[in-house]
Amino acid sequence: MKLEFEKKFLNYSMYTVITFTICYLIFLMLSNISGIVGMVMSLIGSIKPLIIGFVIAYLMKPLVNFFEKLLARFKVKKRKGKSIFLSYLTVIMSLFLLLFLVYTVIVGEISSNFSIEEMSKTVTERFMHMSDMFEGLEEKLVHIKVSENIRAQIMEVAKAVNDSIGNFFGGTIEYLGALTSNLMTMLIALTMSVYLLKDEDYFRSLLKVFFEKVLHKKINTNAKGYLEDVNTVLMAFIKGQLVDALIIGTISIIVLTAIGLPYGSAVGFIVGLTNMIPYFGPFIGAVPAVIIGLLSGNPMVGLYALIALIIIQNIDGNIIAPKIIGDSVKLHPLFIILAIVVGGTYFGLLGMFLSVPAMGILRLFFIRTLHKELKTEE
Repeated sequence: MKLEFEKKFLNYSMYTVITFTICYLIFLMLSNISGIVGMVMSLIGSIKPLIIGFVIAYLMKPLVNFFEKLLARFKVKKRKGKSIFLSYLTVIMSLFLLLFLVYTVIVGEISSNFSIEEMSKTVTERFMHMSDMFEGLEEKLVHIKVSENIRAQIMEVAKAVNDSIGNFFGGTIEYLGALTSNLMTMLIALTMSVYLLKDEDYFRSLLKVFFEKVLHKKINTNAKGYLEDVNTVLMAFIKGQLVDALIIGTISIIVLTAIGLPYGSAVGFIVGLTNMIPYFGPFIGAVPAVIIGLLSGNPMVGLYALIALIIIQNIDGNIIAPKIIGDSVKLHPLFIILAIVVGGTYFGLLGMFLSVPAMGILRLFFIRTLHKELKTEE
């Protein structure tokens, strides 16, 4: 009896000591939360190339698979390395083509109307008088009976474009400095992404062994299922974004060409690409249209282009994107809009971008959990 009492007392004492130790450790963590956060951020910073490399490899994987299947049709040997090479070559050439397109559009429009000296003088003068033009913009919108909601958005975008153009030259040097400092990180990340794709089977086997040794068999099976759900939703979301960009790019090309904007097709193509960037995408896409309109000899063309792009973006944000992306991740358009609003409110730009795939993942998680419970009840 005495031995049993001492055993129980020892157990209670151990539980008490462990509980107080855990509470003390939690207290220390909370009292030094800033230091812990700093340590975590420092760790994330040190493995930043690996994180970026993993994201690049993940995004490149569908293209690698496409080339691998294409090479398999021609019975090409050692397809893995060749498909990776073709994938990166395609992306790099596409980026160079985009840069060349932007350069041709802006420099071509400038060189066709101005010499370098005239261009410098004209741009300076028009930047100086741009504020006056935007001040009279609201009166013109009232005169042509534009609704108050659309008018407010046009003025907001006009102000953003004005500020962006005004700060462009001042921020260029700072941007180039930041770009140079991050160049090495990007090169390391690209190298890591190539190795992640090349030795994909090896890294998959490492993860498999890790999960089997660390996690319980049932938990391991569930984790694999949830990871497959995450992959399904993310791939569907990316495909939906690409389809939406294609539609908006096509509409922009037609509209900008119709209003007489020089290089309307090229600018519409740029608008379609930048449309994949949440919130800032429409602003970025509007800047080339406004600049070309201002330099075309008829500044009102730039204003018409700005109004047209605002209307297109409103239609896209409220009708086209929720429908297309909603169908791709199997969510109702209402939930898409709600997810973007909530994500933007609480988590800013990143929240807006990740809210839709997060909602799609939650949907699949809920379906999987519900299906499991129903199966258990049966």
